[in-house]
Amino acid sequence: MPGRAEGGNLDLRRQLLTNAGVQVLEAPTLENLLHILAESGMSELLVEGGAFAAKSFLEAGLVDRIMLFESPVVIGKGGIETPLSRADIKGDYALISETAYGPDRCFNYERPI
Repeated sequence: MPGRAEGGNLDLRRQLLTNAGVQVLEAPTLENLLHILAESGMSELLVEGGAFAAKSFLEAGLVDRIMLFESPVVIGKGGIETPLSRADIKGDYALISETAYGPDRCFNYERPI
C-alpha cells in the first residue's frame, strides 16, 4: 500500500517490525486491506494514524463512525493538521452524541450502514 516511506526505509521498517513479531500486511488499496482483515475475522478497525491515514480512509468512503475531538488549545507552532472539522462532515453522517471533557469536546458521528 502506498505511504510516505519509500524504498529502503520501507523495507527496513518492514523487516524490523517482522523481526519484532508484528504481522505486516500489504495491499494495493485500502479496500483490499479491509477485505484481508475481514477474511481474518476482523469486523472493526480503529484508524488512529494521524491526518494522512484518517484522510485516506475518509476520501475512500471507508469510514462508518467519526469521533471528532476539538480543543481550544493549539498544540505546537501553527497547530497539528486535522483531516476534517465539524463543518467538513457531510450530510450522510448523523451526530449521535456530544461530550465535554473540560474545555475539549468530542463529537460522535455515524453513517447509516
